[in-house]
Amino acid sequence: MNRDDHTRLTMNAMASAVAGDADRACDALDQLGDTGDPFHMYAACCAFAEVGTRAMRLVTGETPDLARGDMWALQELKPGGMDVSPAKTFAVRFLVAYANDDRDTVPALYRAALEAGPEAFTESVCELLLNAADLHRLATSSQP
Repeated sequence: MNRDDHTRLTMNAMASAVAGDADRACDALDQLGDTGDPFHMYAACCAFAEVGTRAMRLVTGETPDLARGDMWALQELKPGGMDVSPAKTFAVRFLVAYANDDRDTVPALYRAALEAGPEAFTESVCELLLNAADLHRLATSSQP
């Protein structure tokens, strides 16, 4: 897959998810998966996480000073809540790790999702896309 096609499909998936068109978002993800390789999908996941990261900054009005040791944190409000859906857990953990510029954890999470099998991997990537789209909608709806 060439770079332009990869970019177009990634942006189509995000735009469709933000618009609430799950079918079109899934079609774009399917095309990414069918015509690309795991590296293309990793790049798409990072693009989705970038959208989510920027949205988190807009919603909270804060940007943690990573150089000073500040970071985004994931808080489990209900014990065992993260165990219910591995795909949702992947999506949130990937997004937080990406937002914290954790260059070890991001690829490790991706690799774990990929190795969990095709169905679990697809669900995980879809959850990441949906989380990023939800955050984007929240951020843009709260802007004056």
